[in-house]
Amino acid sequence: MEQLLDESLRATALLTLPFLSAFLIFNLCRITLASRITASKLAKNSYSIIGLIGIPLHELSHAAFALLFGHKIKSVKWYSISGDAYVHHSYNKNSKYQRLGNLFIAIAPFFTAMFIANYLLKGHIPDFISLDSNQQSLIQSVLSTIEVVPTLIGKLVLESAWYESLLLVTVSFYCIPSNADFRNAFDGLIFALPAILSVVPACILAFPSITMFLSTSLILGGMCVVFSLIGWAFFFLLSFIPISNQ
Repeated sequence: MEQLLDESLRATALLTLPFLSAFLIFNLCRITLASRITASKLAKNSYSIIGLIGIPLHELSHAAFALLFGHKIKSVKWYSISGDAYVHHSYNKNSKYQRLGNLFIAIAPFFTAMFIANYLLKGHIPDFISLDSNQQSLIQSVLSTIEVVPTLIGKLVLESAWYESLLLVTVSFYCIPSNADFRNAFDGLIFALPAILSVVPACILAFPSITMFLSTSLILGGMCVVFSLIGWAFFFLLSFIPISNQ
């Protein structure tokens, strides 16, 4: 039992690390560069056009999880080239289940991207995670991620069709929740932590490949960080290109 609890805590940490890393890097870049990018018609429109697939998938993920947790969807804008896409939903604050859903609704696009990445990179993702009870195993997992991510990106570009590479890049960039997505998420965090700590041990017992799931999560998190830095730098550089009637 003690070993299962220890493995569960480590698995939870490994699930949280890639998401938090991607979220912090993406939104730090967004906050730092957004004013310059949104002031440029070319950069702003490029952000929307390149997100033609990623943005609707992002909002569809929110909507699907909102329905899953019993929320009422009030209005949806799947895509807009001139404004923000969104899913507006309401919930019963007396329902613990619906309040729990707030956190999962916020991070839903990350799960969607993880399934897409797993499909596109099927057979290429190594199972490098160890849940051994020592600090070195956690550090090694992070170091392995840093080593594996560039290799996988290179394989995808060289060995996959161009549209598969483009899909993974755009999904990895546009799947990351914004600050606005977390407006109600922390309300559900109180209920989410016990739920996660209950589900993870069940997954460890039921699925021998739980470490593969964790490997995929870490790799996607690493890719999100890489593509966030590249993506925001690209839009930032576009903002310096002068165009008429800007």
